[in-house]
Amino acid sequence: MGRRAVNLLRKAMVPRMQHAGTVFARGYTSTTPSVITKYPAATADLGAGGITVTIAQISTGVILCDPTADSAWTLPTAALAVAGVEGVAIGDCIDFAIINTGTAGQDEIITLAAGTGGTLVGSGAVLTANPVDDAFSSGSGLFRIRFTGVASGSEAFVCYRLA
Repeated sequence: MGRRAVNLLRKAMVPRMQHAGTVFARGYTSTTPSVITKYPAATADLGAGGITVTIAQISTGVILCDPTADSAWTLPTAALAVAGVEGVAIGDCIDFAIINTGTAGQDEIITLAAGTGGTLVGSGAVLTANPVDDAFSSGSGLFRIRFTGVASGSEAFVCYRLA
């Protein structure tokens, strides 16, 4: 193929767009995620007691809570999670952190469980921070929800404990 044919082929494959302002583009492929992500403001403290976490709270990226005692949390059902994320596709992920702002060193554990259609991989326990040098608890947990089913009636996700 000659040089002219290659140049014509390139022009045909690259769409031309016009815009009268500043454009910020982020590259994304299935193997190269975007570097910058914008999140809504973190949730207000969710308080004590059992809680069903909403996809809106998860999508803020940071969930704060002073549980005052052990607290059982449940992730939303897979159907609600899929419905709450516009344009979600299999393989899409949401990362979020739970920060336990309870009294340091106290037994105020947040225990996260998967909702219907979800699977939790790793520990769902988010302990309070322990100020002792050899402590194992930072007072926070980092999680990733990966959607594995998005069709109506077969919604599913896996929630991984990352840290």
